[in-house]
Amino acid sequence: TAPHIGYQPNNPRPLFAIHSRKAILKGLSPHGNRTVPPLRHEWVYALARDFPELGFVLNGGIATAEEAADIANGVGIPEGGGRLVGTMIGRAVHANPWGVLGNADVGVFGEATNPCSSRRDLLTKYAVYCK
Repeated sequence: TAPHIGYQPNNPRPLFAIHSRKAILKGLSPHGNRTVPPLRHEWVYALARDFPELGFVLNGGIATAEEAADIANGVGIPEGGGRLVGTMIGRAVHANPWGVLGNADVGVFGEATNPCSSRRDLLTKYAVYCK
């Protein structure tokens, strides 16, 4: 399971979501700011190391639920880095919600099966729920 994903009500530490890409305010379009400056995940890990009394969430370049779970569970912490409490998945899930999250119950939370086998199954169940 992934115990550090999401909001932790029993953890009163202040929580900071840090985007790991520097924004260049002059000379780059919004699209350019999402692709040109390099991702600096190590900056977020360094903040977690230097301020262990705070909680840090990594935002930027996370493309799969499994990658998010690995980061939140401490897999792949760079040498000298601190432990993060979570991650954010933005554009990847916006562009392909089923592809990114369709297997999350099994791949992230360790369930035996996912509650829906397809997008159609999900929408059918959601329509019933909305009635």
